[in-house]
Amino acid sequence: MLDGLPMLDRGDTRESLNQFDVSQIERIEIVEGPMSTVYGTDALAGVINIITKTASHNSFRANVKIQEETVGGEYKPFGNKGLHVQNINTAWDKNGWNGLLSLGHTNFKGFDADNYGRAHSWKPKEQWLPSLRLGYKNDRVNLYYRNDYLWERITANGPINLDTYKTVDQFYNTRRMMHQLQGNWRFNEKASFTNSLSYTHYKRFTRTIRKDLQNKTEELTTDAGTQDTAQFSNFFWRSSLQYTISPKVSIQPGLELNHETSTGRRIAGEPKINDFSFFASTEYKPASWLNVRPGLRFVKNSIYNAPPIIPSLNTLFTINNEWALRAAYAFGFRAPALRELYFDFVDANHAIYGNPNLEAEKSRSFNASLVYSKLLHNNQRFTAEAGGFHNYFNNLISIGVDPNNSGKNIYINIAENKTAGFSAKARLQTQNWQAGIGGVMLGRYNRFKGEDYNGKEIPQFNWTPELNAEIMYTIEPTHTSLNFFYRFNGKRQIYQTVDGENITLGNRDAFHYGDFSAGQYINKFLTLTAGIRNVFNITDVASTQQSGGAHSTGGDYVYNYGRSYFLTLNFNYNHFKK
Repeated sequence: MLDGLPMLDRGDTRESLNQFDVSQIERIEIVEGPMSTVYGTDALAGVINIITKTASHNSFRANVKIQEETVGGEYKPFGNKGLHVQNINTAWDKNGWNGLLSLGHTNFKGFDADNYGRAHSWKPKEQWLPSLRLGYKNDRVNLYYRNDYLWERITANGPINLDTYKTVDQFYNTRRMMHQLQGNWRFNEKASFTNSLSYTHYKRFTRTIRKDLQNKTEELTTDAGTQDTAQFSNFFWRSSLQYTISPKVSIQPGLELNHETSTGRRIAGEPKINDFSFFASTEYKPASWLNVRPGLRFVKNSIYNAPPIIPSLNTLFTINNEWALRAAYAFGFRAPALRELYFDFVDANHAIYGNPNLEAEKSRSFNASLVYSKLLHNNQRFTAEAGGFHNYFNNLISIGVDPNNSGKNIYINIAENKTAGFSAKARLQTQNWQAGIGGVMLGRYNRFKGEDYNGKEIPQFNWTPELNAEIMYTIEPTHTSLNFFYRFNGKRQIYQTVDGENITLGNRDAFHYGDFSAGQYINKFLTLTAGIRNVFNITDVASTQQSGGAHSTGGDYVYNYGRSYFLTLNFNYNHFKK
């Protein structure tokens, strides 16, 4: 979501996370577990909410950023190799009237070109990202309009046929316009009202050209899927009331409407889906050590019969000033999206077909965690958390092989799926240091559980360890900050069949990933940051798993294009009026 409103995606990979100007991000809020009661059908597994920056009261700021980065070992300064990023933005607030103007540009020149510099393993991509925000805010009202636009072009130049000197080039162009209108009114200390509207129009068109390099002529191809325009539109409205009945009880009822349509050559007809919901949650504090938050959602979907009630229950037990216990249960429901039902995504790199026979997803989730937090001397703080979770999914939508055509990938329902895990993390913050470490033991369900494999019974879960760590240090005399991030992905195993009969054990090797950066304060206007991405130079990870996805049916896991280096220059101007 962007500032609490859902972002429209064409594909199933949540590509909108790669189609937003990161320089505008103030923070990112992540809530794990089914959130269908509060946020609707698309929040089956959780919520990622991107919160954007705004100007402080009676202030003006301007920022210019230039970043140059290698792509693996490929780079030319401001040229046709590497990654080149520029951004300029300004924000202001005067007596409550506020605004923002921003323009971001990202130019990725591709990686691993052929001998003629045309065909790339990693396709070149260019983005332009302008944004506008205008609003008014005082002690009782916060009202604003925001507009975010995306212009994106991915270029897939083909190799040259040396016998005919002909080639085929493809261009994937995306245009997305997202309008937001949000308002919050605080009537008094007990009541406030929030109303949110958004309209997003998403258009992606594919153009394929056959070029004769010898005669210098070109023509549009006529093969299926090579010339196409697909459009998706989404209207979203949400209104909610927050009312405090007493110090022990507060309620939040609300209404929500989600309307989605699509058209295109590879879309059957002109389908649409309407989703209307009423939701309500209550916060009840019967004692100082107990907080209970039950919730209900009633959904009317135009295509699928939603459960009559979607419930959730969150509890917080405050043991003392340092210890707290959280426990939650949630039911999830998600109707298939239009892209999963009717859109055929077929090009040189993908082959995914819509499936109008999909069923809606349902899930049940349980999680609990024990949290410890202690304020040490000199404002140092230590926090630690340990927890566990179990999720059950029925009719989970995934990508798999069409049972009627082994050469075709379609969206399918998995009859049953589960995940389970145990997690732990800790963080220490001092004046100059911030250090954190965390890990999870993640269990993935085996649909072949109980069957025999090489004389052994297949277990219900395959377990994979994951570990992450981050350390930041500030050198005060030189105003230098150092940051290192590390992640370990353990060996991942899955039982699978290639021919539908014989079970094999597919493996994906363990690997390490790391990023390092150093920031240097130059003066009150300029900062310089340099760093290394993918410190351990991870590219392909050995794998014997059958992906069953859109790109291939097996082979090594393509993770990254290798170690890269970047340099960023930031200009910041801030003015505050007393």
